[in-house]
Amino acid sequence: MIVKVLAFDLGASGVKVVLAGFDGEKMDFEIIDRFPTYSYEKNGFGWWDFESIFDRISKNIEMCADKYNISSIGIDSWGVDFGLLNEKGNLIHDPLQYWTMLKKDTLIKNEIIKNKDWINHRIPTQFKPFNTVYQLILYKKIYPELLERAKTILSIPSLIAQKLVGISKYEFTHATTTQIFNYENGTWDQEIIKRFDFPDIFPEVVSSGTVLGQLKKKISVVLPATHDTASAFVSVPSNDKKTMIISLGTWCLNGMIVEKLSNREELIKRNFAIEGCADGRLRVISNTSGLWFMQSLRKYWSNKAKTMDYSQMINLAKNAKAFKGMIDVDNPFFQKSSELDKAIVKESARVTGEELTNEGEIIRTILEGIALKIRYTKEELEKIFDTNFRKIHVIGGGVRNELLCQMISDATGLPLFAGPIEGASVGNVIIQLKALGYFKTIEEGKNFLNKSFNVKRYLPDHSKKWDEHYNRFKEIFLLKS
Repeated sequence: MIVKVLAFDLGASGVKVVLAGFDGEKMDFEIIDRFPTYSYEKNGFGWWDFESIFDRISKNIEMCADKYNISSIGIDSWGVDFGLLNEKGNLIHDPLQYWTMLKKDTLIKNEIIKNKDWINHRIPTQFKPFNTVYQLILYKKIYPELLERAKTILSIPSLIAQKLVGISKYEFTHATTTQIFNYENGTWDQEIIKRFDFPDIFPEVVSSGTVLGQLKKKISVVLPATHDTASAFVSVPSNDKKTMIISLGTWCLNGMIVEKLSNREELIKRNFAIEGCADGRLRVISNTSGLWFMQSLRKYWSNKAKTMDYSQMINLAKNAKAFKGMIDVDNPFFQKSSELDKAIVKESARVTGEELTNEGEIIRTILEGIALKIRYTKEELEKIFDTNFRKIHVIGGGVRNELLCQMISDATGLPLFAGPIEGASVGNVIIQLKALGYFKTIEEGKNFLNKSFNVKRYLPDHSKKWDEHYNRFKEIFLLKS
């Protein structure tokens, strides 16, 4: 008998609906729907159109319940964003888009300056102005009436699950992205809540794989690792502690899994993110800018009558001159730029004294910048945790970018294994199957990955030019900090 489950993987730009089957030997996956993550702008703020997103999800559940006799559903999404419910359990307002905070952080600039270090020492993680704690600080300043009416805060996946079954729970991996939940003792941090006078809205936090309730036809609603990166890390076949893991998509989330933290001050100093894994362990990662560069450029150029698909963009980069440009892909200047290509050309010329002259050189400079930043993260983690990585495993949509995968292998000097592409959906499904009793542990579920998916191997061509370019990159952008 084949058991069928449904995984919803919500990304900041689009939603994938994956129908998965498991026959006791291997898993198969089929993407049965894709749709945009509906949103809108109002008064200069970006908001998620929750009702439109939920309506499309509901229709998929209804269709699959009738057609495929599914046993469960699970939802994962990006971190940090949330919705506020009133005393009747109804959504008060559409959730704020985290991207908005990259432009509106100036509204709470003084609060960030005053409190950033204190917050980071309470709960060490990578500072980003869109972390949930800063979004709530913004709400108190700009939208206090919303917080006054709120009785419960929920992540986007938990918000959808609550609307399906009427039960409000935060899931562990998503809670760890808030910088309000203490991932070491498993509680909401009351000192942070008191310092900012947040209302009593924080619900119980449950572990990954919790069955929240059931729909008609006995379809279980499972909270998988609801943070998409946590689900994606489940899809890595290897459990080797010497493996550096990269979830490569809009963001490049690169790092390692640890049993417990050490060298807290070093992690704070280097601004590493610390987030929860599906099995309760922790991920220490760098949230490096990823393929949002290519997504943004493609959209911008199409508006300028320069339409091209991603394969064309990669081919342009492949044929462009290597190491001509240089940028720090994490410079917030790029995220705030309305003309991204010109911003990249300007910043690269400032550094190298040589101007990028075409689209291929711009794209190649981005990809080289991502690879160089990953090498820096690798070296920093090796120092902090006194280890040496033996290989890299890449999961997520960026697996399709073979040029970037090869660059990462070349830049780090390590063999790289790429796949599966739909990492978050795969991890989501494994946790659902465990919740349904088909696996006793996550590791047992991972044993079926090699039978179910192809993984491509890249070997490094570690040329002297990569070392020279990296040393210059480090000297210009990193050593000064």
